[in-house]
Amino acid sequence: MKYDKPTVTFSTLGFLPEYGGVENSIRYLAREARVLNYRAVVITAQTPLLAYKAVDRFENAVVIRFRFRPYNSKIFNLLHLPFAFFDIWRKMRVIHRRYDVKTSVNRNQFLSFFAQLIFTRNVYVAPGFSKFQATPENLNKGMSGLKRALTSVKARVHDFFDRRALTNSDHVFVFSENMKQQAEAVVGSKTFQSLPLSITKPGVDGTQFSPVGQAEKQRLRKELGLPEGRNLVLSVGRFVSAKGFDYLAAASEYASENTTYVIVGDGPDRSDLLSKHARAIEQQKLMLPGKSSDTSKYYRACDVFVLSSVYEPLGQTLLEAAACGLPIVAFRQQKGVMTATKEIFGDVAHYVNNLSDTALSDTIDRLLNLNAEQFSEVGRRSREHVLAHCNWHKLLKQLLEQHK
Repeated sequence: MKYDKPTVTFSTLGFLPEYGGVENSIRYLAREARVLNYRAVVITAQTPLLAYKAVDRFENAVVIRFRFRPYNSKIFNLLHLPFAFFDIWRKMRVIHRRYDVKTSVNRNQFLSFFAQLIFTRNVYVAPGFSKFQATPENLNKGMSGLKRALTSVKARVHDFFDRRALTNSDHVFVFSENMKQQAEAVVGSKTFQSLPLSITKPGVDGTQFSPVGQAEKQRLRKELGLPEGRNLVLSVGRFVSAKGFDYLAAASEYASENTTYVIVGDGPDRSDLLSKHARAIEQQKLMLPGKSSDTSKYYRACDVFVLSSVYEPLGQTLLEAAACGLPIVAFRQQKGVMTATKEIFGDVAHYVNNLSDTALSDTIDRLLNLNAEQFSEVGRRSREHVLAHCNWHKLLKQLLEQHK
């Protein structure tokens, strides 16, 4: 027997308490589903951060988890894949029988494959494309030859599911013109002409991500163990080559005595940066505090946000930082840089013209050297711009209206 209330499902490999652009998007879209009088059902993989529960709740959303990588061993997890496939298929079938699913919103190309087998209407909100995102150069430039070969094979498998998600979904949404061009490269120009594809924008929570006064800023710095009397330059993300943290960490070497660069996150490149820039860390020019479950505290505690990525389909951290009133610095689109920052922010952000640590440092210094009134105005414009253009409620209505 199906429940009467219309349902929208959201499928993603990762969900809370894991944090990232995709995870946060599902969180906020599920909230907005309730506002539009839909039941929200999140379909996601188990997480090592919680004891496994097949059915759980987040706020008012139903969370259905499947066993995907239940072991610590990569070999055992590989052998488990057929059972994972069956578990995904079975749980989607149960959801289809139990709920009146109007639309399935998929944020993972692999899960989109299974959703297309089960649900009547499928919308794909592309997180990025493996053809560009999962290359050895963007993951870890220093990986060994064997690992590089395995990564290339894995990327080809992901590329197959990317193509399938794009060509078999009822509608596809991307977040930038840049992503649209990448989608065309994935499926080919001839196929792309018939794709039902639209460009939209994600949202940002202007309440959770908002500026604070100086007293609260200092309190947060103390809580987070950050220097209280210095200019703080922030970046947030996974430590992989695509994030360009090697440029940002190197730029910290040129920082003045009253400036500290703070890079929040974890990943394969972090240990290398810790050893390579030990002197800058000792001088408090650079801090790598690790992963955080609440990045809003760092945004509010810092002064400038840097997106040092050389590849970034959108950059949810950009929107969150801007909503907290931080001026934005990013590399301008150029050879070796493929991002959507200019498309999103126009002239509101500050751009680095050359792909180098010195050019990055110089741009940050020019911003920090503005007088207090000018600096405050840059942050105000940053927040106003992102709140005017990025709205979760508007996005979900777009996703649902395609199938009225």
